[in-house]
Amino acid sequence: MEGLIINLDTEPGQTTHLTPYSDLHTEAQSCAVHQLQAHMERRAKLPNSYFACIGDVGNWIMPRDPRRMPSTPIPEIAARDDYVNAALDYQYSRLRDYNWLWLGIGNHETSMLTHHGIDVGALLCQRLGVPAGGYSGFARLRWHMNGKCVCTSTLLYHHGAWGGAATKGIIGAERYASGYDGWDVFVFGHNHHCHVHHNSKLYLNSSGTIKHRDCYIVNTGTFQLTSRQGGSPQYSEIKGYPPVAITAPLLKFTHRRVDGGHEMGISVETGDC
Repeated sequence: MEGLIINLDTEPGQTTHLTPYSDLHTEAQSCAVHQLQAHMERRAKLPNSYFACIGDVGNWIMPRDPRRMPSTPIPEIAARDDYVNAALDYQYSRLRDYNWLWLGIGNHETSMLTHHGIDVGALLCQRLGVPAGGYSGFARLRWHMNGKCVCTSTLLYHHGAWGGAATKGIIGAERYASGYDGWDVFVFGHNHHCHVHHNSKLYLNSSGTIKHRDCYIVNTGTFQLTSRQGGSPQYSEIKGYPPVAITAPLLKFTHRRVDGGHEMGISVETGDC
């Protein structure tokens, strides 16, 4: 688990947009690469736009992986003997033009470390010059105005370990997040679904007043197609996984003044945003 401190500037009434990605699987033939590129370009045009990824940037289905067929990776990578270098080059070319706050790792990056002794997540972060997150962790956003930190927002993240077509992993995710304190948004991936669970927490402030604050559990979606037309069936088709939305949510942090102080109002959007 990792803990990141990220300093960002804000202004009165300003909205900051953060796109949390997961399960991009960029160098897989089943990645919806054109939709991903269009999505990133659209999000990058939003004011004060940033990105994060909580794992499985790459696919990393290596030649000896039982899930691999010759058609698994895109041809320009499959044709190279230096498969790892080729995949990192490709991922770098896809991500380098965007404002990344951090990149985490998922089960595909962890598999590379376990079976091949290569920390591909760290190598990609080094090339991009962005902080390396873990499989899970906290990311605290410290909002500065005129050089002074005026408030914070805290994200809890985990690559994901919870599935289920009916519940979309929300039961396991909510149980996991309940063991961690102080977060405003919990983001998780892995099951390729995209949805938002909006909740509220009550607390007693220092003056004895019961107050509430909003919190969100956010499933981050994917850009990996469940099934693709033509060719050999892929792992997800063979396993009978249902189709999922090809998308990612949008987190919006808007500065506002409350009771003489500062706070960030948070909202989460999904769909064509």
